[in-house]
Amino acid sequence: MTGFDESRLQQFQALFQQAFGHPISQALWRWKYAEGRGCAIVAWRDQRLVAHYGGMRRRVLAFGKPLEALQVGDAMVDPPERAVMTKSGVMFQCTAAFLELYQGLAEVPLAFGFPNHRAMGLGERLGLYAEVGSLVELRWPAGTMRPRLTTRLRSLEPSRRSHRASVAHLWVDMAEDLVDGIVGVRDWAWIKHRYLAHPEHRYDLLFVESRLTGQSLGLLVMRRHKDTLELVDLIGPLRQITALVV
Repeated sequence: MTGFDESRLQQFQALFQQAFGHPISQALWRWKYAEGRGCAIVAWRDQRLVAHYGGMRRRVLAFGKPLEALQVGDAMVDPPERAVMTKSGVMFQCTAAFLELYQGLAEVPLAFGFPNHRAMGLGERLGLYAEVGSLVELRWPAGTMRPRLTTRLRSLEPSRRSHRASVAHLWVDMAEDLVDGIVGVRDWAWIKHRYLAHPEHRYDLLFVESRLTGQSLGLLVMRRHKDTLELVDLIGPLRQITALVV
């Protein structure tokens, strides 16, 4: 992917627009794939980009042990090629080659993604991957604007060493609570890249603190939309989840 020249990057952008209905900027492409963060398999037909299957490297803890995983994203195929959704089609060939090259031969033990229902059904039918869980989106109306008696919010200031240390401590507590499962690493380096260095979206990072002790109970990552406030991520011990989101 880092070898894309200008014309091929433009083709990638056009294919992305067709697949997802909105453009991708060069800055966002670099944020995802440059400097060894991402990898991909692409298919060309007559010098035209017709399919792409990409992923970003992600550090995770699996039952307390660190390992590298692949988070699959940007799986897309040119509309005229979509009719051939069999093992002879370009989407199957790209997906199979990606998993063989960047997971199997690279000895990466875990690859995961969040496909839509159509892509999930196709992958299962072709024997490429299987569903292991699902995501549920919760929505609730805004509560009272009155201050909480026991907690308060404080904006994270990246330049403050104490705030970076608080993120580190909260992540350690969270990781210890999830030692019996798999969780993406949420240390300071990840927070800085994923949220503070995002080239297009602005996120509000807020500590929830105890009014009595001043201790950070958790970190919320919020994204503002026109009429809603989206809770994108949180870091903290599981015992504090209620204090963070209720």
